[in-house]
Amino acid sequence: MRQIKRIFEIFQKLLKAKYVFTLPKKNDFLIFDRNSTKVLKKTFPKKKFFTLDTRYETINLFILFRTFLGLKFSYRSYIIKFVEYINPKVLITLIDNNKFFLKIKLKNGKKVLIQNSRRGQLVDLFGNINDTEKKEGYKVDYMFVQNKHIGKLYNKFIKGRIIPFGNIRSNNEKIVKIKKKYDLIYISTGRYDLRNNKFLGDVKRKKIYEKEIELLKLIKKFCQKNKTKLFILGKDIDFIKEKKYYKNVLGDKNFHFIKNFKNRKTYKIVDNCNMIIGMDSTLIYEAFSRGAKCFFASFRFGLNFHIKSTAFPWPQKLPSRGKFWINYFDKRKVYQSLMEVYFLKKKQWYKVSQKFKNDVMPYDANNSILKKYLEPLLSKKYKSYD
Repeated sequence: MRQIKRIFEIFQKLLKAKYVFTLPKKNDFLIFDRNSTKVLKKTFPKKKFFTLDTRYETINLFILFRTFLGLKFSYRSYIIKFVEYINPKVLITLIDNNKFFLKIKLKNGKKVLIQNSRRGQLVDLFGNINDTEKKEGYKVDYMFVQNKHIGKLYNKFIKGRIIPFGNIRSNNEKIVKIKKKYDLIYISTGRYDLRNNKFLGDVKRKKIYEKEIELLKLIKKFCQKNKTKLFILGKDIDFIKEKKYYKNVLGDKNFHFIKNFKNRKTYKIVDNCNMIIGMDSTLIYEAFSRGAKCFFASFRFGLNFHIKSTAFPWPQKLPSRGKFWINYFDKRKVYQSLMEVYFLKKKQWYKVSQKFKNDVMPYDANNSILKKYLEPLLSKKYKSYD
């Protein structure tokens, strides 16, 4: 039954796909997956790219025919044939949890993996690696990761040079130092629907929200006592359920909701805030790397739960409570930490946070590290940094 459903889903995708009748253009720089294209074009505006669609957006009939001639009839065989035809100097992706990408072999080029967001154990890259996969021989030439600690974890099952550089999207955006417009921002992780209590992995969805609801109530109390305006930074483009979730927890008049939309200046918003609170989003780590005053309420599942990857700053091991983080829910201690971080002066925050920055997530202005390695690969005079 499951196989029939899968075949039907693929058939629907094939019906929706756009079919291309012309030959693909040869290119030195091939992007694996369309979702990687926008940020890479922004990072390398002078370079020409070719994007390989990997989600049935387009199907090149010439490549498809060549795949069939080789008696290969799977979609993955089509993608491999596409890569072989282009024969790029660099095959690159931000879809760092795509294991099929890791299996692709190039004749002459370099394969580059860029960590797109925080990775964890719950239905994610580090939660489903078995012994067989560790022996698969996954290999890339370069892995650009958010810090050296997560890099060591990638290296346990992917061979390749680890280069910590922060986050590509944040690095592309200049840090804006202006008068603070927002008192306190809570970063939403989105996808809120408490009516859905199905399992996510081996965890019921409502379990995911339990501690967050308690945290939000504490933040509400803090804001009321200190006459502080609370802003919720929305994540979902379709924000109706998301906003309703916060209304149910906080009430209608106790917060201001910042909607997400295409081309929202998210980094400018976090640069423009006195203090940011989050649980396990990539954005709070990016905000921290940009110098924002942050409080990490990293107890989505608590210390005793078998999922440790939401703890700050996993996989690095630090005490369960620090100057600006706490990995377990204790009402009094969480409130005390909120007070301490919120009222830290700018110089105090700099002193407290600076020694953790490179270990948590460095900020590399204009992605100079990424460019240092990739631009020579695309030039005639290739210089190796190995």
